Amino acid sequence: NTEAKIVTLNLVTGMVEFEKEDISIYPNPARDQLFINTGEYSKMDGYQLKIINQLGLTVFETRIKEPQYEINLSDWSGTGLYILQVTDTGGSTIVTRKIILQ
Repeated sequence: NTEAKIVTLNLVTGMVEFEKEDISIYPNPARDQLFINTGEYSKMDGYQLKIINQLGLTVFETRIKEPQYEINLSDWSGTGLYILQVTDTGGSTIVTRKIILQ
């Protein structure tokens, strides 16, 4: 049983773009640690990954260069809802995910 994946071909660059489903977050809700899997991260060259708290402050930001990030949550500002955003090289938000910190 194989699943068909839909990919997008960017006609300007000629590159196959990643699928939004390639970004996974676990565990969610999280307590002490959070893992972000960026899937085929090589397709996201120059993309930024950012996590924002309820006050709109950035608590984590990095350029995507790895297949997985492990984030220690012990120094974050508290429990509640956080937003993960992935922005492309032009600064447009292409992925938004909710993260719950318990």
